[in-house]
Amino acid sequence: MYGVDTVAKKIWYTDGTGMEILSDFKVNKFLIDNITLTEREVTPIIGIRNVKTHYNANKNDVMFTFYDNQYGIEEKVWNLCYNEINKTFTTFYSWVPSYSENIDNIFFSFDRETSKAIAKLGTSQIGSTSEDGIVLSNVILSKDTNGDYTTNIAGLKNRILPDDSYNVTYSIVEDPYGNWNNFSLDGTKLKFTKPNIINTKKVWYVFIKADISAKNASAKYY
Repeated sequence: MYGVDTVAKKIWYTDGTGMEILSDFKVNKFLIDNITLTEREVTPIIGIRNVKTHYNANKNDVMFTFYDNQYGIEEKVWNLCYNEINKTFTTFYSWVPSYSENIDNIFFSFDRETSKAIAKLGTSQIGSTSEDGIVLSNVILSKDTNGDYTTNIAGLKNRILPDDSYNVTYSIVEDPYGNWNNFSLDGTKLKFTKPNIINTKKVWYVFIKADISAKNASAKYY
């Protein structure tokens, strides 16, 4: 049995009678720098935040995967491979599975990017069981009376806010992928500005920031 300790930031192995730390003196610094979960973050969100071990029976490869993209634009994501025959870490893979299974000695996996897209839609939809942060009235852009693809920001969920009344100002954040160029924001109305390309992707990402300030104070809350 293999596993990843996200608090101690170690990769371990046990045969049921003893435990061996595999990562010491080999990938220890990498794990320290690239595991961002804290001891309080114990609930995985498939596609957004998780640490998982996969096994490719055909190659005798154990893959330790990690991804954390719950907040902000930047994400930590990696797939580190360990070979049981050579007993060494062999490579990093550029792809990351969210689920996997060995069927007739053939390794099948479910792409994490698909899981991420579904999970992001869930966290962004008001009324969803996983709603979190800035949520929309509908994550599916629909044509309004003017023929524009729009939706509305419905508010903030699961955030500690001032007890008194407060003001919220939303703004689109520039992202390295250029998605922000395809959207405009007027108050709480979000609009897709390039309808000729809207069908070229099934899911579009846009990053929105909320600046919150109490009405009776000059301080800002982030």
